[in-house]
Amino acid sequence: MANPFIRGLPVYINGKKAATVNKWSLKFKNNREPMFGADGLLTHTKGASSFELQVTEITPISGSSLTDINKKLLNQEDIQIGVPIGQQLVTCTCAGTGHGFESDSESGKVTGEATFSGGVPTGQG
Repeated sequence: MANPFIRGLPVYINGKKAATVNKWSLKFKNNREPMFGADGLLTHTKGASSFELQVTEITPISGSSLTDINKKLLNQEDIQIGVPIGQQLVTCTCAGTGHGFESDSESGKVTGEATFSGGVPTGQG
């Protein structure tokens, strides 16, 4: 039996496939806080939901470049970003909160890493 082929995660920026990502982490946050009274814990507040997407080993696809992505992040432009989770594309308008680059002279590749943060994503079932 052949080994399964797993593709890199496609990342969409402003509705266009811009890059593939080898490693990524998506964390949803409810931002709830405990509320205490004289008798102890009463409940938790309803927080503003958000998510944080950390991507590493970004490889731009043809027609896009790390320069394009870098320019948007340095100009602090909000970016519509999407990642496929199961059968749905989870999208959100995100702020880039940090990014950087790494070079490997042996392979001749330059890859990037970035962290994006945003509000309630759409496309979530």
